[in-house]
Amino acid sequence: MALTADQIAELLKDNRGRGDYGQWLTDFVASGSAGEQVDTENGLLAGKTADKVKTGLENAKKARDRDGNLKLPQAQNVLIVKKDDMVFVINRDVAAGE
Repeated sequence: MALTADQIAELLKDNRGRGDYGQWLTDFVASGSAGEQVDTENGLLAGKTADKVKTGLENAKKARDRDGNLKLPQAQNVLIVKKDDMVFVINRDVAAGE
């Protein structure tokens, strides 16, 4: 019997790796959006609490490779804000131009 997308998301929600946060940040920056609320019900970060999402995104933003270079230099001007059990991201590079 085939699994639905919701069943797959439920099974994987606790097995996702730290790379999901970096991928989410990369996708956000590439979107060109000035800011958005992080969706914790669907997508890469589904099922995560606001605290875990904020911590994961902050850690992804600070992550360095073996040579000491930032893995996500394009995300350094992304502000990550947790408010009322929701997480918001603001791309200061884009927001400053609006």
